[in-house]
Amino acid sequence: MRADGGRLSPDAERLLIALHRAAETLDGSARGTTPAAPGTVDTGEEAAPAPLTTGQAADILGCSRRLVRRLAAAGRLRAFRLGRDWLIDPGTLDDYRFGRENSHGRHHHAGRAG
Repeated sequence: MRADGGRLSPDAERLLIALHRAAETLDGSARGTTPAAPGTVDTGEEAAPAPLTTGQAADILGCSRRLVRRLAAAGRLRAFRLGRDWLIDPGTLDDYRFGRENSHGRHHHAGRAG
């Protein structure tokens, strides 16, 4: 959510989550690596699914938005803050829903959250 109360476009949300993921995993480039020209980077991968708002995640889990925010703040859902709201990674939401192990080796509780 923007400071003026408006929502970001889905493209802007996807860009922000992609930047956040890259910042989490990237240690830096090797010395001497030539930067790619703007607009020429093609990873060959499909675009990541759009992040979910706390409301969307709450609807999927069948719980309150407050619980989703608490799960995100505790690191049980991969998410990042955007203003006062959280954007939730859909893959980790599914991991949480179905009790799969997350990237930190923690098992999530399957079933209804809350």
